[in-house]
This record gives sequence, C-alpha cells and structure tokens, in this order.
Amino acid sequence: MKMDQRLLGVLSKYFKNRGFKKVNNIYNINVAYDNDINYRLVEVCFIDNDDDMKLYQEKVEEIAKGLVEAIENKAINQPTFEEKKEASTANEGEYIVQKG
Repeated sequence: MKMDQRLLGVLSKYFKNRGFKKVNNIYNINVAYDNDINYRLVEVCFIDNDDDMKLYQEKVEEIAKGLVEAIENKAINQPTFEEKKEASTANEGEYIVQKG
C-alpha cells in the first residue's frame, strides 16, 4: 500500500486527486492476483479532458520519472529528454562525447 500512496502522490502533483478505485472485473488484475503478482493499473489522466491532456503533454517525462521513482522507491538521477536537449543547446558548437 505504500507504493500506492507514492504513485497517488506523484499524480496528485499534476492532476486532481481522485483517490483509488478498486475493481475486480479486469482480467489482467485477476490473473495477477491469482498468481501472487504485484499489479497496478495506473490511469494518469483523462484523455477527453483538454486541461488534463495539455498538462500531460507538457509534463510527460516529469510525470513518468516521478512514477518510476514511486515504483522503485528511490530517486532516479537520469536527466529527462528536455533536460538533455537544454544542456546540448546551451553549448551550441560544442560536442559532448559520452561512453556507454
């Protein structure tokens, strides 16, 4: 349940907190439960809500990083695509060589 609270905390930073919805009529969830598999179906936003979609599109990498951190329960020190892009354009004419 701690992971659920962390996931909800991430989503609540961006969207209206709608809490948890427990369902038992989704096949994948039932199969996972029957096989002792920890399973979550995270619905990030409403596709038919223009405000939700605009925010999601603007913050998709930030939201994704937050969800990964919530699942892993640790900070992820990888820069987002936007952070990498900003860093590379700040040094126009310079090249960064990265091994790996």
